[in-house]
Amino acid sequence: MANHYDGTYLFDSAVYRWNGQRFVVVQKIPTKEAHRIIFFKINGQNYLTVANYHDGATRSIKSVIYKWSSGKFNKFQEIPTDGALECAAFVINNDTFIAFANHYNSKQQHAVQSTVFKWSGGHFAKLQSLQTYGAYGVNSVNINGHTFLAFANYYSEVNTTTTRLFTSGMATCTSLFCFSPFLLVEPKLGIPL
Repeated sequence: MANHYDGTYLFDSAVYRWNGQRFVVVQKIPTKEAHRIIFFKINGQNYLTVANYHDGATRSIKSVIYKWSSGKFNKFQEIPTDGALECAAFVINNDTFIAFANHYNSKQQHAVQSTVFKWSGGHFAKLQSLQTYGAYGVNSVNINGHTFLAFANYYSEVNTTTTRLFTSGMATCTSLFCFSPFLLVEPKLGIPL
């Protein structure tokens, strides 16, 4: 359960376990206005990633990856993010990746780059930064053997200013990237989402 705010942005999120009759809290995880928690596996090991958004002072904070050991999730690695609202874990050819949708930082404001990290044996290493505009969602999809990342942007850069892309509360996905053998590339012919 990603907890967002309760009078403070430094609000614990919770892991629940089914006890046969209901879900009960088994662990609290310190978070900073958490917006998303995802679960994934690498080589049979269990992980959680928390997308942290804001600590009350800045959005340039670290999101955290936890690894299951000794009956609980323990902090495994911190990842620098800029107002991360979403994260996605995905696998390509047995390699695990995590993408973070970064929404805002004080320098670039909403024209902040989102980031992709690749599992590198014992930790995640930064693979690439992708230009997004107030990204608030990210998802991966495999189409005919090609992996795509789609970022839902809240803004669009128009003549060096940003404008919102909302229509009747519906978001428009405006950034689509495809994995080439080495890097993410923006395809010339996108898929309307």
